[in-house]
Amino acid sequence: MSIDAVALLKGKDLALPEDLQSTSLDDATLVDTGLDLSSSELAIELSETLGEALDAHDDARGVFVMPAKVQPKARSYQAVIDEVGELGMWVEKVEAPMMMPDMSALGSGAFGALMGELMQAIDPATMADMQRALEGDAAAMARVQAKMTEALGGEEAIAARSDELLRAAQEGAAALGGQIDMDALAKQAKKDDENQ
Repeated sequence: MSIDAVALLKGKDLALPEDLQSTSLDDATLVDTGLDLSSSELAIELSETLGEALDAHDDARGVFVMPAKVQPKARSYQAVIDEVGELGMWVEKVEAPMMMPDMSALGSGAFGALMGELMQAIDPATMADMQRALEGDAAAMARVQAKMTEALGGEEAIAARSDELLRAAQEGAAALGGQIDMDALAKQAKKDDENQ
């Protein structure tokens, strides 16, 4: 049986989604998220559910969440945290995962087939890692690369499919309005292999 999570956010008059119930306090807002407090993906789920309202929340500790059955009497942010104490917990504040574009417009050629394979491997954790990778997180980039390599069948399978993957990349570049210099990519890949 799941326990609904209530999030305590700094600030009032937050841009919350209309389907969420909230209670305004003196300097904060309690939000009934409807999310499972024990979810291993709670940080990502909070980001997706709270959207812009989470952007306004400014606490280096993260987001304080508590079971929905806890009904604090306190009326200020810190007082609620003090009152609820160990019945609540801190959850890391993460950026909302980037949304994947609609790939249906890219057709059913090699690129469409490749994107279909890759999309099946993308779960919320991978989406969050993709976002972190775009922000320069090398460890997140390594995790994304490992996940994509696994989705394509491993390094040996990728090597065996190199012509197909190059064709898919060229199709994708054309569909997205640009051209990829495949010769330059091949030269860079060879150079990277030699440097390892």
